[in-house]
Amino acid sequence: MKTVHRVCLLTGFIFFIFITSSATFAQAPVTDSLLRLLKKYNAQASDNSLRDTVRISLLNRLSGEYNYRRDFSTAMKYARIAQNISEKLTAGNKNIFLKKFLANSFHSVAEIYLHKEDFANALIQYKNELKIREGSTDKIALAECLNRIGYIYDSQNDLSKSMEYFFRALKEVEQTEHKTILAQIYNSLGNAYFRQKKNEKALEYYQKELAVGEKQKDRKIIATAYTNLGNAYSELGKYDLAVSMQAKCLKMAEEENNKEDIASSLLNIGDLYAIQGFYTKALETNTKALKLFEELGNKYSIALAYFNQGNIYLSLARTNAPEKKKNIREAGIYLHNSLNIYEKSGQIEGMTYCYEAMSSLDSINGDFKGAFENYKKNIKYHDSLLNQENTTNAVRVEMNYEFHKKEAASNLEQEKKDAIALQENAKQKSIRNLFVVAFGFMLLLALFIFRSYHQKKKVNSVISAQKIEVEKQKWIVEKNQKQIIDSINYAKRIQSSMLPNQAILKKAFNESFIFYKPKDIVSGDFYWFYSIPGTSESIIVLADCTGHGVPGAFLSMVGTTLLTEIVCHKHISDPAEIIKALNTGLTSTLISKEQETHTDGMDLSICKVDPVNKKLSFAGANQTLYLVNNGKVEKIESQVNSIDGAFDLEGYNDFRSIEKELQANTSIFITTDGYADQTSELTHKKYMSSRFEDLLLQIHPLNSDQQLSVIENTFNTWKGNQKQIDDILVIGLKIS
Repeated sequence: MKTVHRVCLLTGFIFFIFITSSATFAQAPVTDSLLRLLKKYNAQASDNSLRDTVRISLLNRLSGEYNYRRDFSTAMKYARIAQNISEKLTAGNKNIFLKKFLANSFHSVAEIYLHKEDFANALIQYKNELKIREGSTDKIALAECLNRIGYIYDSQNDLSKSMEYFFRALKEVEQTEHKTILAQIYNSLGNAYFRQKKNEKALEYYQKELAVGEKQKDRKIIATAYTNLGNAYSELGKYDLAVSMQAKCLKMAEEENNKEDIASSLLNIGDLYAIQGFYTKALETNTKALKLFEELGNKYSIALAYFNQGNIYLSLARTNAPEKKKNIREAGIYLHNSLNIYEKSGQIEGMTYCYEAMSSLDSINGDFKGAFENYKKNIKYHDSLLNQENTTNAVRVEMNYEFHKKEAASNLEQEKKDAIALQENAKQKSIRNLFVVAFGFMLLLALFIFRSYHQKKKVNSVISAQKIEVEKQKWIVEKNQKQIIDSINYAKRIQSSMLPNQAILKKAFNESFIFYKPKDIVSGDFYWFYSIPGTSESIIVLADCTGHGVPGAFLSMVGTTLLTEIVCHKHISDPAEIIKALNTGLTSTLISKEQETHTDGMDLSICKVDPVNKKLSFAGANQTLYLVNNGKVEKIESQVNSIDGAFDLEGYNDFRSIEKELQANTSIFITTDGYADQTSELTHKKYMSSRFEDLLLQIHPLNSDQQLSVIENTFNTWKGNQKQIDDILVIGLKIS
């Protein structure tokens, strides 16, 4: 529920509507004055003179005013009158000046359909307008029309056509002085690329939009561009730049004393701080936003601010052990306040996120019964949300069908008109030259057309029935596939929320990295980290659960929950003792009363590292730890094996952690078997542990960012286009 992303998409749409509205309704409504002028000119009575151009302009302006008020029926009445007068005025007349008024009338009708979101009829009218604009010299009107058509195709997810029309619009307007329309087109292209997740290209056009706004000193364009840039930078993980853009939006809002925009910018900035793990800054910023929203009385924004505040305290409860109880209490207050507002308004999406956060909060607090109850409510409302989405998708499919049907009908109608016009010209010429021959030719042609029409109608009937059945089956398969993928993506989000933020590891070990590359959407590999309060020691866990994908992911969440209970609540910090406690927890969790054995289990490495006193304590199951220094690699093998959902501790009564004194500049590496087991595209052989050890020796002198880059690039080069065969997880850190 990231505020920054939601605001991005909404801002792009609002900017399009703002430009659309300002182009047509730049002045405050002047309906009464227009109605008086309409009466004076008797606008509904055409006399086929130049006075009709005044009537058409008045009618279109009046239609625009009612469209702005969302009185669509009245708006359409005046637009249709203007269209009828325009068609009479231009019938048989090729005067470009008069054709402009017919194009304006088509535009007025299209604008009404657009604001009603009747995209199919809007497209028909815009394309009628486009045929006239293409023959005129008014590049601004042509560019506006092309941009509207591109927007309609974009709304129907036809990205190739939308981009075609956006670039055509850009070509027409780039050499003109009308910079507002140019900014609008840059915005459209940026949003289209953003939807395709081509964030670098989106940045390029958002920056062009900003340049236009700064040159024109148009604060609305500048503010929109800053917000768009902030969201694009956030998607690229460039959080400092994202914060900078949002801060500029905040400054502009403060200069105009626009409290709602100030609060929204603060909320976005707070969300960016939270993503980076700067919880104190996030809390401070979000609190300011919340106070402003409470002053404004915007209940939905208040609910969102409450939720963000609760989530920040939830993160603090995970990371700040000394004030854990206080943070849990504060998180509960804000999350319940948010939930109350969402429940009263029936906002299912907000309720879903609240119950998810409250389930995590109860788990941290040791209230596993409460966590399970909130988890069930989270799943219940999430399923309800999916049902709503499926209904929306069904409506969208029906709308797309009607959209293409009406577009095809419009093209057919125009083709018929063109054919009739050609036939009339041919007929007149034939009458002048040779009436009898022409009559015979037309008779034969009519018979041929009649026969072809019936044959084509019969064939089209069969093809249409087959196409409908194919589309129906395709829709069913896609719907079922989407439901499965949505559920797995939701599981991924839950799994990701339970993994520690890599920034926390960086705080404890400045020179450290995590290379995490799941084979599927969710992963059977996971890592866990905890800094022991009051000491310089930290616990680092790397685990590889049985299988990968969904089964491995569920087992990884069981492991994460047990580790939190063992280390954070029971305060067990010795790696060997943690494995023993984990063995007990896994056995009781995975082996039911009816089933004495279970094949689920995990390989893992547990390290307790003290960078100040340069000490390492290690215990492992089926995994090896690597120490690299002075040009040598030292391998520390695991003490136990993992079998049947637990660890093979039988015969290891004296099982204890391995203690090591570390030298300065020693690198520690732990990894799952996925990296070494990956096969090469060229040789079809595995990478193997020996080659991995050589790689560790090679990267030891580098800093952690460079080490991560080499690890990742080496893997991708070795794999090539070969399929990834397992989840990949490598953790490295250096003792200074």
